[in-house]
Amino acid sequence: MDFTKIIEKRIVQLKTEQGNRLYLRNLEQLKNEFEIQYEGIKSILQLTQSYEEFFADFQRIIRGKYVFMLDDYEDHEDVKIPDPLDGTWLKSASIAEKFNTDRAFINAAPMTRWGRFLYYLRSEKKFSLETVDNIARSSLDVIARCHDPNSPSDQFYKGMVVGSVQSGKTTNFNAVINAAYDIGINMVIVLTGITEDLRTQTQARLNTDLGICEHNKGVNIILGDDSIGVRSIKTLTSLNEDFNIATIDGGVNIGNQLSLIVTKKNNSTLLNIYRFLRDKISEGAIDVKAFNLIVVDDEADNATLNGVGHRRLDSDATAINGLIRGILELFKRKTYVAYTATPFANILQDANLEGTWKYANRGEIYEIPLSTNLFPEKFVRLLDPPANYIGPRYFFDFDPTIQNNFEFLINEIFDTEDHFPERFDQNIPVKLFVDKEEFDRATDLKELYGDFGAYRKDTRSPRVSDHKNINSIPHSLKDAILCFILTIAIRKIRAGIYPELHKMQPHNTMLIHISRFSDWQIKVKSLISNDNKKGYLDQVFKDLGMHNKGEGIYLDFERVWNFYYSDIVGNLNGVMENHYYDPYIQKHELNDIFSILPSIARDGIDVLSINTNCPDDNLNYTNDDGKNYIAIGGNRLSRGFTLEGLSISYFTRSTGYADAILQMGRWFGYRPGYLDCCRLFTDRHSYKKFEECVLILDDLERDIKQHMADPASYPKKIVNRIRATSGQFIKITRPNILRNSELAYYSFSDKLLQTYRYDLEKENHQISWDNYIAFFDKYSSQLQDCSGENNSKKLTVTNFDIVKELIDTSLIINKAFDKERLFNFIDEQRKMNGFLKTWDIVFVNGSEQRGKGKVVEVGNYKFKSIIRSGPEKGSEKKNSKLYQQLLDEGYYSIKNAMVISPKDMSLALSAEKQHEIFEANKTKATIPEFKFREAYGKYRGVVLVYLIDSAGVFTTDESKNKLGLDTTTPIAAFAVGIPDLEVEPQVYHLMQREYIDADIADENGEEQEERA
Repeated sequence: MDFTKIIEKRIVQLKTEQGNRLYLRNLEQLKNEFEIQYEGIKSILQLTQSYEEFFADFQRIIRGKYVFMLDDYEDHEDVKIPDPLDGTWLKSASIAEKFNTDRAFINAAPMTRWGRFLYYLRSEKKFSLETVDNIARSSLDVIARCHDPNSPSDQFYKGMVVGSVQSGKTTNFNAVINAAYDIGINMVIVLTGITEDLRTQTQARLNTDLGICEHNKGVNIILGDDSIGVRSIKTLTSLNEDFNIATIDGGVNIGNQLSLIVTKKNNSTLLNIYRFLRDKISEGAIDVKAFNLIVVDDEADNATLNGVGHRRLDSDATAINGLIRGILELFKRKTYVAYTATPFANILQDANLEGTWKYANRGEIYEIPLSTNLFPEKFVRLLDPPANYIGPRYFFDFDPTIQNNFEFLINEIFDTEDHFPERFDQNIPVKLFVDKEEFDRATDLKELYGDFGAYRKDTRSPRVSDHKNINSIPHSLKDAILCFILTIAIRKIRAGIYPELHKMQPHNTMLIHISRFSDWQIKVKSLISNDNKKGYLDQVFKDLGMHNKGEGIYLDFERVWNFYYSDIVGNLNGVMENHYYDPYIQKHELNDIFSILPSIARDGIDVLSINTNCPDDNLNYTNDDGKNYIAIGGNRLSRGFTLEGLSISYFTRSTGYADAILQMGRWFGYRPGYLDCCRLFTDRHSYKKFEECVLILDDLERDIKQHMADPASYPKKIVNRIRATSGQFIKITRPNILRNSELAYYSFSDKLLQTYRYDLEKENHQISWDNYIAFFDKYSSQLQDCSGENNSKKLTVTNFDIVKELIDTSLIINKAFDKERLFNFIDEQRKMNGFLKTWDIVFVNGSEQRGKGKVVEVGNYKFKSIIRSGPEKGSEKKNSKLYQQLLDEGYYSIKNAMVISPKDMSLALSAEKQHEIFEANKTKATIPEFKFREAYGKYRGVVLVYLIDSAGVFTTDESKNKLGLDTTTPIAAFAVGIPDLEVEPQVYHLMQREYIDADIADENGEEQEERA
């Protein structure tokens, strides 16, 4: 009898009962259910494990086979996981059957490069089923939106994939590249960033993931190219060398081979690639009519974009931007895919046109035809990281849906200003203040400088030469180093218990990021470890050999353990309360950890300064036995490069750009078996910067998700704006990119928004009405009478999703009613400030004063519709523009943009409140609607629903007959009233100049009534 099969059968039953979902609470439920049975058969089956030990092992196995959702997971009916091939050319392609996302690749021999790679991730890299399934779907979602290599027409597709920092973008694009060769792509060029470190790391990953390696390495462990019937790939770059025309095999047949180029963004290298491909085309070695190219641009917001600014001239291009566009222009069938975690600059980039670019290099002038700009006009996709990804929201207290049990990850430091000063008065370090408010609280410096302006004027930023002032490292950095040594010890113990942990991640890395200046980094390295063995780490290792437990350095380790680790290490799963679960987390006695420390001292920790002034200091993660590194760096560690086994980060680096600071967050990612040991040491200013960055990123990701969910959407329609920063701590991105943007804002505080424009289309008109009827029937039992005598009804709700559901019933509301921004604003106010928690939905019964509308039966109720006439035809010589739009495009705009009558805003108020307002304004002929709206207060919003008589829309038979609408079917119109929330500052966004919608500006700037 296999007892595990009995429990697994129950798991399948639970999954069926719970709508094909499993939750973390089910594990505890199963543990309790089967304890008695286990004890009963233990002696019969001669089982030696205790039930606790048995279930711990079982749980690790079962969590690899099934996905267990967080206990607070909400499964929304309107959220569907579509087939990634739906609506794409690949769905109907003959090869589509080989791209199967039903997990068959786990149990069957893969017959494509893509399938082999996924099988390799699961079987050799030990990725979970959930993670492999995510990679399968997301990679197909991208490749199916690239150009069809079998199409006879010229094609140029441009897209962007956004993934969180250190979340697995490389794994995704390696899956995409495998699939690219499967569908018939001839060449893939991978642009890896600007450093050779990152290029080499990416080349190594691609070699193993594509099978460009020994038969017993990488995916070749599964099956070689011959075994799955695919052609081998010729790589024109190597681990040791970037693209070099002089060393390329002269016999390479570029036109008939599958080829790969992995190159960094370097002017000379890209020019060589351009010349090589141009010459091959000229020689006839490449038939551009049949040759298919994909360019994958990793870290696409770095160096790629045109930094010339908003000039819009054909000949304007920075070198790298122009060379990339020049390479693309050589081919007829191509796709450019940008990958980045910080797409701000990509979205705000200049919209350059095609043209011929004159490029000077080493005394020679090249006239290079350019493709259009690299804006992702075809698609933008957002990668959802797996549940075990630890991203910015877990570190920085932003998202209230995540209980902040992760606060242990961050340790605020206060002792760096004397060691790594960020401000100087001449050559004397002084405290850094970033704003007037902070400065005014420092009474001693206020007396010295007078005011904040004088402080900024009389002090300066650090310089390279200031490294001479660094003579010691702060106490907090010493603690961080001791934490790192303890982490290595804990991971060694756990790898001894669970050998698979070493296979998942054998390396240990600590990051120190205190300055962009190489000389500062080198100085800190010497203070930690040096040739004279007098650095802090050298002394720690020396003391470990000299002292016994309970004395010397062991007392320091004990203090650090008690302060940083004792309450968390081994207790993570309990502290997280089902917000994070790791089966490998174990408790450890301090004495057991102490027994490992001498071996760490013997093995050593390499302290490296990763910058151009230390060419011999390189991180080498190719050793499967594992390496221990303390990496002190700046820009070379800021983008793309993965720090393997990173656990301790010490970060005080000052930077002013949101995209740069997010890229510096190398501590995000996956930490199987050691998240409880991870720590980020940082100062308050850095914390605030990251916190604001997360808000910007969340806003953008919300836009992208809405774009992805709408099949009719396209990138320029929605992904064209970035939430602006306050400017207090950071800016969005580099100034040369921001020259192409303007500041626009939206704030719906104290606003009335009305659906006064419609795109009338016969089918959508009827579907919208049917949707409205369904909504009304769903909630009609909860209706209440409104105050007054006009028989209007109201529905009071606290779930704002019901308001969204109502407005989303209409398919004909024109985009001028910006419901996405409205919903986002309200969600933000509810989440951040607790405002607008209650909503009154008023179904208005029309009256004679609004025109002679028809009586409409809605369920068991009757409402009188209102008349809101459409545009007049105009004179014979000149038709009205709005009338012509109605005639040609079905575009209907209500005169004066007014759906409501002001008094209707009072309908959800109590009779007493209505009387109070009428009495206070009885001298006025008409009481403005805001007088009623402001009475709802900050915590209550209102939606007025009107039924417009469709027959009244058409002022001529010509317009009525042209559109062919059923004029007996009304149009549901909405007016959303939001009181003055007194919210400051307003939510500003940076937008591309050419994409700022005049409608948005009109609505935000429009006053419905003049206030007295």
